[in-house]
Amino acid sequence: MSAARGAPYADEDIERGVGRRPGRAARPRRGRGRAEPQGLAQGKGTSMNATKGMAVEEVRRMAQMLADASEEITGIKDELTAGLAEVDWTGPDADRFRSQWEGEMVPALQEISQSVGELGTTAESNAAQQDAASS
Repeated sequence: MSAARGAPYADEDIERGVGRRPGRAARPRRGRGRAEPQGLAQGKGTSMNATKGMAVEEVRRMAQMLADASEEITGIKDELTAGLAEVDWTGPDADRFRSQWEGEMVPALQEISQSVGELGTTAESNAAQQDAASS
């Protein structure tokens, strides 16, 4: 969390793109000094070009945030599942609700958690590759 009460990202996180929805590219900012890595602008995006100009520690911090988020999503899913099991609710509506929770929501949350965790692993791997290339 940022210093702002309840805000998940600080202003500097927003500028770096932390918290941006997946698939949405950052709009170029005039006079900000960071050029887009060569290759990505032309759609060539090889791993070597993709790591040019990487702020390794920022990427590692983002990787950790993703790992933490993955664990948090799993914890929320588990907490809600346990809470639902303890609710005194019977009948067809309860059956439909529980069926939807177990059949749709639990798998969806598991998939999101796994995808977020894998993205964090990829970010950490990219940072390690950049370290190796820089030394």
